[in-house]
Amino acid sequence: MAQGERADVPNVIVLITDESSSTASAQAVLEAFEAQCAGVKVFAIGTRSFGFNLTELALISSPPRLEWHQWWAPDDLRANNLDDIELMVDNELCRPEHGIASPELSPRVHFARPDPTQPIS
Repeated sequence: MAQGERADVPNVIVLITDESSSTASAQAVLEAFEAQCAGVKVFAIGTRSFGFNLTELALISSPPRLEWHQWWAPDDLRANNLDDIELMVDNELCRPEHGIASPELSPRVHFARPDPTQPIS
């Protein structure tokens, strides 16, 4: 148990960002998955502006990865939008997880790279 951690309180990450990963999208998703496998619930919040990668935002969040439950993408990150999202995150933290496989029971994710010696089908 980490210093200051309480056994009866879930570990949570709330990621708030205004842009997609610049070069390491797969790395960001992998690190979020590793945190989930360690028992951390991950919520992701990002703005829809500037061509944000919504798939990356969803993959960073914890299963079942539903918009408005584990990830949010408001038009902007103004305080009134964040106030509403804060309330929704509070509700999600109290929601039981009926019938949803936990990350430690889910298969590992592997990012396959194409073999450059093989023709593209």
